[in-house]
Amino acid sequence: MPRLIAFGDSFTYGHGLSDCHIPEKNWQGPVPSKFAWPQVLGDMLRIEVINKSICGSSNIQILKEILIYENILPTDIVIVGWTFNLRDCIFKKNIFGVESELRVSAWHDDDTVVKNYFNVHNNHDLAIRAGLYIHHAESYLKTKVNNQYHFSALPQKWYNTDGIPKFIKQPQHFISGRIIDHSTDIALDNSHPGPISHRQAAEKLYGIINALE
Repeated sequence: MPRLIAFGDSFTYGHGLSDCHIPEKNWQGPVPSKFAWPQVLGDMLRIEVINKSICGSSNIQILKEILIYENILPTDIVIVGWTFNLRDCIFKKNIFGVESELRVSAWHDDDTVVKNYFNVHNNHDLAIRAGLYIHHAESYLKTKVNNQYHFSALPQKWYNTDGIPKFIKQPQHFISGRIIDHSTDIALDNSHPGPISHRQAAEKLYGIINALE
């Protein structure tokens, strides 16, 4: 029996939806939202859903989650909602061997490390890196599953591929066009897509999956 395994950031997690919204913290709920597109799509397909997305993830973190998740079966359907190119993550380990992560994004400009990071990286460089992460994930998943799909989970205004090499823009399993229409409605945090947007995304993905079967 196939399962749906989803990877991504807060857009895939369902941040801000009614069962995943903590106003006093403006943070994610303890589990992914049942109103987010992965669960809605899984209900439409009548299969189990495993939502491995993490709010705030960068593309390299999404790739890492794909690579370290050991329970992928050949019959599974894997869908990845990729995120901002300008998000990144620096993986660290202290003298005691304890691992940690420093999340980097353009809106954290009060942090000296982040400022230094963006002094030596630009959007074109990070876009190429993101494309390589997508291709790495695609190549890896080809050895694991028969059905994989990738798309940009971002609003149109934040998704610009001008000047990016063709192989970055459209790997073999990358879905072109808007899957999540962020203009339809918004979640309770007034930032992320709302339940109607997630349902529409699930319907689009359902049509794509059925068309390719």
